[in-house]
Amino acid sequence: MLRQLRNSRRMGLQLSKSRLAALQPLAGCNPMLARKVVRNERLGLNRSVRPQHMQYVVVMPIVVACLMAFGIVRFIGMGTRNKSLYIFGGTALVAGMTMKSLGQVRGARKRLGQ
Repeated sequence: MLRQLRNSRRMGLQLSKSRLAALQPLAGCNPMLARKVVRNERLGLNRSVRPQHMQYVVVMPIVVACLMAFGIVRFIGMGTRNKSLYIFGGTALVAGMTMKSLGQVRGARKRLGQ
């Protein structure tokens, strides 16, 4: 992306290295955003450094670990013939898998802070 921002010199814009470094987070890894950032910089619209790309928090490893723990509780209940552990583990595993499946449904996505 730095290459796209450096190509701003073709547009008649002289940017210092520090300004290029400040504009880099705005473009992320998207060449279309880099062109937009350069165009906005030329027009004088980039006075606040605010990333335009979306940021997500990845919680899938935590969800999978919890599901594995419920599965282990179920098998411990099955091995020790403890009916309450077996029922709780199975019910929690089914509920967790249902929530995981419902969490993958694509709805209206919003950026953080909106």
